[in-house]
This record gives sequence, C-alpha cells and structure tokens, in this order.
Amino acid sequence: LEAVQAFGAAAASSGLDLVDGLIGAIDNEKDPRCLLLAFQLVKAVVAVYHSPGIDPAPLEARSEELVEVLSCYFPVTFTPPKNDTHRITRQMLEDGLEAAMSCSPFLAKWVMPLVLDKLSSTYAPAREDALSTLRHCCRGFGKEAIRDHLGTVWSTLRTEVLSAAEAGAAHEDSPGSSNSRSGGSSLALTQHMPRRAALAVAALQDCATALGAGTLDRLALADVSVMEEVRSALSTPVLDPASLMEPLDLNSNGGHG
Repeated sequence: LEAVQAFGAAAASSGLDLVDGLIGAIDNEKDPRCLLLAFQLVKAVVAVYHSPGIDPAPLEARSEELVEVLSCYFPVTFTPPKNDTHRITRQMLEDGLEAAMSCSPFLAKWVMPLVLDKLSSTYAPAREDALSTLRHCCRGFGKEAIRDHLGTVWSTLRTEVLSAAEAGAAHEDSPGSSNSRSGGSSLALTQHMPRRAALAVAALQDCATALGAGTLDRLALADVSVMEEVRSALSTPVLDPASLMEPLDLNSNGGHG
C-alpha cells in the first residue's frame, strides 16, 4: 500500500500494470485485517490511474474483473470472534468495501447493477448495505452513471420512501405522540423511521444532488401519486450518518439474497 502511494505513478508511467497486480493480491483474501488493507489498496491504485499524465486504459480494461473480485465481499457478512484482539468490526469492513467499490466512474458499469440487484434482496442487511453503497456511488460516479440506471433507482427508492412516510404518519397518530399532523417535526419523523427507510431518504437526497435540479421532479411528475411524499422526504433532515450505521445483529439471519 505504501509502495503504491509513493511510487505508483512512476510504476504506471513505466508500463507496469498495477491493476493486474492488485487483482492478484486481493483475490480470495479472507483475513479481515488484510481485507481492510486490500480495500485501501484498491483506492490507492485507482487514484494512480486518475492522476494527470497517467493512461487510465489498464484500469478501464480490467474494471469488470476488479468489481468481480470485490463483489465476493458484498454484502459484508462478518461477526467478530469472541475475545477478538484486533477489534475489527463489520462496519469497518463495510465502510472500506463501499469506498473501494465507488472510487472510480470506470467501475460504475459493473457496480451499479450489483447494488441495484441487492436492493431487492429479502435479506435486510443486504438491502441496507446496498442503500448505503448507493449513496457512495452517487457521490463517486457522477450523474451519467446514475442516469443510466435512473428508472430502477427511482422505483426502488420511491418504495422505501413511501414506507418511511407511512411509518412517520403512524407514529404521529399513535397514542402519546407529541407531534400532530399540523405541527409535527420532519426531523422527529425521520428519527422514527426504520433504519432502511432513513437510508433510502438519504440515498434519494444524494441522487438528487448528483443528477442536478429537475431530474427527479420530472420523474415525480410522471408518478403524481408519490410526488408529495418524495418532495417531503427530500426536505427532511437526515440523521447523522453515524446514527444510521449502528451495528447489525447478523446472528439472527442464516443467509442473504
């Protein structure tokens, strides 16, 4: 990792294929300590090929293969062993993987279908990981990559946002609620959303930012039944990201979709 950071540009300029070496180094890695370094190494190698004067052809040519290697870890399934002295958490691995998968627009063609497929998973942690990764993709890939998959992104996030609106309305109407239909706080509604719904609202906001003004409005106009709820969600303050990334209890699930 340090060698790539220090000498990667010179090595790539001399014709050395760093992507080939990267894929060979991280393929089938299972040690969580090494995986954290591997995800950082992906970002470092990709950064080299986005440097001025470096031909990005090797990265572009091997992008599908690189994503195939990373996809083996998505979504992350990891439970730290008892008495673990390394203190590596599932969240640490998830954060590293998401950053690696979204670090270059060259990866978008292969990452976006993978993420969208997991958004329909019946395994709750997989869907939540996909929503979180989609947020990273919106920031890392740019509007062209998101626009290519806009129909699927919209339909999936719309469903989650509507569920969030219904959950918030149910909380408002519940006995003892301090909010009312006329005076309830949008932040309070967000705080009572299911974790996945709150992530969906955040992802929708990131998509709107990446796509620019008007794109989601046009989709909403074609789907008038949810326009009001979506506009409300886009104006809802999202919880601190740390509060959306609470550790998940994976022991209650036997597998994922």
